[in-house]
Amino acid sequence: GTVRGSVAAGTVILATLGKLGAAKWNGGTAGYQWGALAVILGAALMAPWGDFAVGGTVPWFLGAAAVMTLGWVLAGTPRAINGVWFWGVAITARLLLFPMEPGDDVWRYLWEGRMQGAGFSPYLHSPSDPLLAPWRDATWTLINHPEASAIYPPLAQIVLRMIAAVSVSVGACKAVFVLADLATVALLARRFGRGATVWYAWNPLVIYVGAGGAHYEPVLLLALVAGWLAWERKDESGNDARLLTGAWWLGVAAGLKWITAPLLAWACWAQWRAKRYRRAALLAVAGAVPVALGLAWFAWDFGRVGPLAPKAFVSYARTAELFPWLLELVWPASAFKNGWLVWFFLPVAAGIFWRAKTMREFAETFLVALLVFSPSVHAWYFVWLVPFAVASRNLGVRGVSVSAFVYFWQWETQAQTGEWTQSPGERLLLWLPLLVGFGWSRMRTRRS
Repeated sequence: GTVRGSVAAGTVILATLGKLGAAKWNGGTAGYQWGALAVILGAALMAPWGDFAVGGTVPWFLGAAAVMTLGWVLAGTPRAINGVWFWGVAITARLLLFPMEPGDDVWRYLWEGRMQGAGFSPYLHSPSDPLLAPWRDATWTLINHPEASAIYPPLAQIVLRMIAAVSVSVGACKAVFVLADLATVALLARRFGRGATVWYAWNPLVIYVGAGGAHYEPVLLLALVAGWLAWERKDESGNDARLLTGAWWLGVAAGLKWITAPLLAWACWAQWRAKRYRRAALLAVAGAVPVALGLAWFAWDFGRVGPLAPKAFVSYARTAELFPWLLELVWPASAFKNGWLVWFFLPVAAGIFWRAKTMREFAETFLVALLVFSPSVHAWYFVWLVPFAVASRNLGVRGVSVSAFVYFWQWETQAQTGEWTQSPGERLLLWLPLLVGFGWSRMRTRRS
């Protein structure tokens, strides 16, 4: 008889009807077949529109992304999907985006890989270092923030060096990233089935990030998913082999991007909390070895490792941020002073770390919190969440897989005005689907 009660009852009714409708839709073949056609059509339409520095490009890019998204939504999570359809769309969509103009990160990848081969550590020499002037080519001017030294961890740098040793080309980078992406698809499909993995394999944002934008997130996700799945299938009878395999891959992921190191720490803590002290120690060692080997390689090859992140750049860089922007609205003095943010994030991270019961729960919640508090967020960062959503079906991840494309409008703003900014409306449109959907899914999970 109250407004609140009426809203709650209506919500339950609508959610039930939606669930029944989705179940019926996912039980047939028409959904994923029509969805497949739209995903492929959207990829074909997107391919010519990758140079965001040219004004007028982003609207066409977003239109093509909308077509892909429509297909992805229509496909749903089919109960059963033919392997030809599943793999055919996953591979074809990525191949269609392969010729696309890449994002600007790839020029730094190629430069840092090539400079390592020439005997220069990217941690000790930024692209603008006069010492490296003889190696500058036509793509050198495309490197973003050339005054900053390398920010990617040691194993990522070794991957870039290996790519450059084969071919200093965008195609070589994309080939490695697409193969890693498809390997992740295979791991998820083997564990959760092809129907559930459509969530990742046909996801427009995921497809763009590796095949179109040439961002190295697919390499990170391959190691991260390998470690997570090995952990989830661990043998509790006393056999440590699978646990050590999971810890090793989580260590590799940490060596590719530092943000995954807390997952390894949580795995060790979970064993310690269960009073399996020997296992906890073994996991810590297994996870630390890949990172230690990467650091040792740089120390041996270049005499010393050097700073692993450009301090000046990290201290002020901001892009599409949420909490730092909100904090700045009430505390203007915090603008572009990123050092303060850690004191707000640490208590939240500690609470998530302490309360999580499974690695998936911890990884998904921690990464969402990390993105919310991060001062610099790019659209491709949101793909970190997608593999875990294959298991959780989190609506926030589905929402941000769509809303993340709002990020690219900054490029259009820059092309038109010369300013790299986001309006409050764009920022809320980017973030609200993630926060509302994530909270809704978690609330539903706890109730059930």
